[in-house]
Amino acid sequence: MTGSESQVPPPLTGGCHCKSNRYSIPVTDPSILLSPSMHPLTELTGTRYASEVNPDVPHALSAKTWAVHCHCESCRKTTGNLWTTLLPVAREGFKWETDLSNLHTYQSSETVSRSFCANCGTHVLYSASKMDWVAIFVGSLDDPERIAVSANIHGQDVLKGFVRPDPQVMMIGMNQQGLYVMDQGLTVDTEGLREADSSRAQTFNEFERKKAEAAEAQRQAAAEATRKQEAEAFEKARILKEKLLAEEQARRDEEERNRKAAEAIREANLQRQKEKMSEFERQKLDAARRAEEERAAALKQKEQEAFAKLELAKKLKAQEGAARKEEEGRKRLEDEQAREAKLRKQKEAMARFEEERRIKLMSPSEREAYLAAKRAEEEAIRQKEIAERLKREEEERLRREAEEAERRRQEEEERVRREAEEAERRRVEEAERRRREEEEAIMRRARQEDEAKRRAIEEEESERARRKAREEEEASRIQEELRLAEQRERNRQRLIREEEHRIAQEEAERARIAQQRREDEARLAALKAEEDRIRAEAEREANIKNRERLDSDDRRFRVEADRVRRDLELKALEAERRNIETEERKRREMEEALKEAAEERRRVEARAARRAIETPDERKDREREEEELALKEAQLAVQLALERKRKTTEEIKAGLNPELFRMELVRVMEEEEARSRGEFVGLSGLSQKDIADALTIRSLDLDSRGVELVDVNGRGKAKSKFAKAQKGEGAGCKCSIM
Repeated sequence: MTGSESQVPPPLTGGCHCKSNRYSIPVTDPSILLSPSMHPLTELTGTRYASEVNPDVPHALSAKTWAVHCHCESCRKTTGNLWTTLLPVAREGFKWETDLSNLHTYQSSETVSRSFCANCGTHVLYSASKMDWVAIFVGSLDDPERIAVSANIHGQDVLKGFVRPDPQVMMIGMNQQGLYVMDQGLTVDTEGLREADSSRAQTFNEFERKKAEAAEAQRQAAAEATRKQEAEAFEKARILKEKLLAEEQARRDEEERNRKAAEAIREANLQRQKEKMSEFERQKLDAARRAEEERAAALKQKEQEAFAKLELAKKLKAQEGAARKEEEGRKRLEDEQAREAKLRKQKEAMARFEEERRIKLMSPSEREAYLAAKRAEEEAIRQKEIAERLKREEEERLRREAEEAERRRQEEEERVRREAEEAERRRVEEAERRRREEEEAIMRRARQEDEAKRRAIEEEESERARRKAREEEEASRIQEELRLAEQRERNRQRLIREEEHRIAQEEAERARIAQQRREDEARLAALKAEEDRIRAEAEREANIKNRERLDSDDRRFRVEADRVRRDLELKALEAERRNIETEERKRREMEEALKEAAEERRRVEARAARRAIETPDERKDREREEEELALKEAQLAVQLALERKRKTTEEIKAGLNPELFRMELVRVMEEEEARSRGEFVGLSGLSQKDIADALTIRSLDLDSRGVELVDVNGRGKAKSKFAKAQKGEGAGCKCSIM
């Protein structure tokens, strides 16, 4: 490094007060630091104050840098100061270091503009459109002491009483060529400027003249060499500038092509993503619509099922009510018939007793005639009873046939309804299957199209990359030739930096594209997760609503069942209350029957529990024990029935002739037994348990139509029909049990 290079001063820097507008001025090139149009002026003025005012501060621009105090009215009005200090520099040497968003420009005249900060108001730049230089406001420099003032300009505008400028260097103003003209006579005809010291001016002029004469020969000798050097330097600078501009333009074009290619790729990716998102949204809407339709269909089907269940429940309730009323009527009729039969038998017994008494008082002929008439009357009554019985049997058969036909019709309707529901369900399933297959086919086609587009884009990108690589190779070759032709090492380093910068930009762009792709994939994943969540919530809400609806239906059915049960209980209590008044004598027997039934139920439950875990040997032992127990119970029931019959007989005997009553009772019992045998001749034999059940009086709250029993021989369940037929009758003799 030479001594001259070590003494190169740093560039001049400055800016506004808020530092939003910054600039710099290099000081190494005199052609940049001072406009050529200012050279004649510097030859006249020099820089006398640079060494006299600040002898310890190196002058920034050597002998050609100078600053002036401007006293014009325009500077005074725009800045608010009595004068302004300006530093002129070449336009190409002035560079902004910040953006100009906060810099405002004011056009103070047709050719002059002044720039200042919009935030803090600092005046920064003075520019004339016809000049190849601009002027910096010295007050905006970071280090104003590096600048020396060489002259005062526009001296004719100096205000009297405020400023006394140096008369040694006073200029009147600009001429038509843009050069400041010095008043060589130092006579400024503006209100008192002639007061300058003439002796001092003469001394200074003589000094300047001698100095000019002494340097004239040297300047003339060096002028030609200087002009040649400047011309060569300007030519080299121009060539270098053109090459740099061409390289910069090529680099910018390459960057623009890369940017456009990356932008096209990004737009293509965005378009594909948009298409995918549109397809995804459409599928999402279709899925939501289908889910809503399925939910509505399921809801409608469930409502129909609920209504069907409700109608069925109402129908069953009505049927149960009708059956209950029919059963109650039948029971009342049977009770009334039993009471009437009992009263009729008693009356017949009394009538027969009275008739026998009268017959004994009759003569034999009268007795014979009376008995013949009586037999004829009895035969007529018997024939009438047979006819009535046959009529009742026919009516009962017709009623059973009608009930069977109605049952078959209901079963057929139920079967048709189930078949229709099954066909509808199969149709819906088939439509759903076809819809899913169509959706899967559409999705497969969309995936195939996306895959084809992706492959085409990848091939296009690879071809673009190969073409770009070839172009880059060609550009590298051209740049290599340029580096070999002009300043190889410096250009090579610069190209390396540019290549690194370009690679860094490409890496940054690829990283940005990769980041964008990851963000898009994450967004798609988030959208899918959101869709799954929405679908799960919709399904959960639908399940909750269905569950709530089912719970509501269940509660409604329970309430209806409770109400029906309460009605039945109230009716049963009312019937029991009415029956208590007439059947108080049977209460104790009914309680015993309830106890026996409960005990029997417990035994049945216990036997069922044991039966579930018993072995074949244990089953045989249990069946044998049940047979023995049933036999004992039947014997006990027969004994109880006989005991009740005996008591009843004793009560009746207390007021009747024992012999006649016995004969009449034997006859009635024989007739009853014969009639019973004729009615039940087609029935199968009864087990001991059936006999015990037949002899047991049941409670009013039990179903009088029969109970489910287990045959002791292990033949399964058998309906105790005989219990209904023999309610209130004894075993064997078929007599009424009180």
